[in-house]
Amino acid sequence: PWGSMQILALVIITVLAGLGLSYTENRAKEPILPLRFFRKRGFSLGNGAVFLSSFSIFAMFAFAPVFIQGALGKSPMQVGIAMLSLSLGWSLGSLVLGQISHRLGIKTAAVMGSVFLCAGCCLTLLFTTETSMVLCFFVFQLVGLGMGFVTLSTLIIVQNTIDISDLGVATSSHQFARTLGGTVGVAICGGFLTIRLMDSINSLKHTGIMNDLPKALVDGSGQGFENLLGPEFQSLLPEPALCMLQQAIASSVSVVFWIAVMVSLLCFFCCLCLPGYDKMDRT
Repeated sequence: PWGSMQILALVIITVLAGLGLSYTENRAKEPILPLRFFRKRGFSLGNGAVFLSSFSIFAMFAFAPVFIQGALGKSPMQVGIAMLSLSLGWSLGSLVLGQISHRLGIKTAAVMGSVFLCAGCCLTLLFTTETSMVLCFFVFQLVGLGMGFVTLSTLIIVQNTIDISDLGVATSSHQFARTLGGTVGVAICGGFLTIRLMDSINSLKHTGIMNDLPKALVDGSGQGFENLLGPEFQSLLPEPALCMLQQAIASSVSVVFWIAVMVSLLCFFCCLCLPGYDKMDRT
């Protein structure tokens, strides 16, 4: 619960850690992350955009397999092929941008990438238990392509926003923002997914549709969504119960997709507000 001692303690620790970081970095002779850099629009918005894009794509990496295996009933091999499209799209986006960035423009590339990311995340809202693997592959490819554009273009903008003597700080801050975005995204989306899914499973139990299953198996289904994906559990379900379970998983993962859409829209607005590449102040 949000009001529990564990959550309140984590909030307090987070606030104190943030204050400690600010105090230390502002007084350090050679700070690891000079906070004055965040007053530069390219630095703060570039890192913010890659944080938000990583939030979205790593949520996809973590929980799209739950949808594919749990809601669509696909095998782990098919899940791996579908998720491979995310990685391939990311790599392809970076490769293509590296070839056309001098003609396209860095800010334009960032905005274009965020549009691809938003479009891909919005298409996930159309996913149902009848969605084909071809559509999943295409959508995840589009998300990965957008991430490739955003990652590389924002890195260049962040690097060109500050003086060349601080190039290491710019590069490492961008990498940190990307890593942190993925960490926070998986944690937040995982929390919402677990709450929604456990509520759905409890509702299924109350219908009595699982009464014929072994008690240990039913109890195990409430301990984590990974148990719901196991063939031992799903093979014992009657067809109506299996359909209800797949619908419950699809509904639960849709919460993750909605969060990814909202975060990708924020990424789009950050990219829109980025300074133009040729107009950035390097002082």
